[in-house]
Amino acid sequence: MLKLQATGLVRIVSNVYLLGDALASVVFNLVLEAATRKLGINGLIDYNTSQLAAYADDIVISSRSRNKMIEHCLKLEREAAAYGLHVNSCKTEYMASSRQYQRPQNISVGNKVINGVDSFKYLGSMLNSQNKTEEEIKGRLVAGNKCFYSCAKLLAHKLLSIRSKLTIYRTIIRPVETIIRFCKSQRLRWAGHLERMPDTRATKIMTRWTPQQKRPRGRPKKRWSDCIEEDLRKMGKFTNWKRTAKLRDNWRMIVEEAKTHKGL
Repeated sequence: MLKLQATGLVRIVSNVYLLGDALASVVFNLVLEAATRKLGINGLIDYNTSQLAAYADDIVISSRSRNKMIEHCLKLEREAAAYGLHVNSCKTEYMASSRQYQRPQNISVGNKVINGVDSFKYLGSMLNSQNKTEEEIKGRLVAGNKCFYSCAKLLAHKLLSIRSKLTIYRTIIRPVETIIRFCKSQRLRWAGHLERMPDTRATKIMTRWTPQQKRPRGRPKKRWSDCIEEDLRKMGKFTNWKRTAKLRDNWRMIVEEAKTHKGL
């Protein structure tokens, strides 16, 4: 998996759009979109070995082989250079993910050395090679605490009304703070949405897919569906939950209950 960030000027005909120009961001996104489409990474993950995720100038290329990923990176660099864009190697990172832990190793892409990492942040979320959520949860809690203590004097001020303090909490603190029960309720919401999908959808096929290979030695990792069933058992809603999920209104009530359930 490779995280890249593009930078540079966009040259269209005889005009140069610099940083701060009204059209700079629009032209930049259009040009980067044109460059990424020429990579030929199309199709769903169920039959394509390489995937590309792009938002503005933050791009992630994932592939099952390192050589294929480097090939896509070099092609992207060539296509972007044709428009005056360049890959920022200082902000580009490489991460390998496998069942067995591997120490981060730098890789060479063309004449550039890409730094190998154990984890990196993409669109506000922390991704790591072991697919663990502890670091992400810890980071969200720290961000929530920082935001709360930065507003502590305002929340304790006697001149502010309770309504004003609640407004500060809802608009500033609550969007930053990650509440575990809220996250679990959103996971249940997606599980219901998944059950209502047609059986031909790739997302549903991947969720229900069972590996045919022999399990390696050691305790198997917990699956996403195991977490759903564990939460439903704590709520006493496990019986026939897939049938209940087909009924949108009934499942919405379970999701709302999960937000305030003390057992989660």
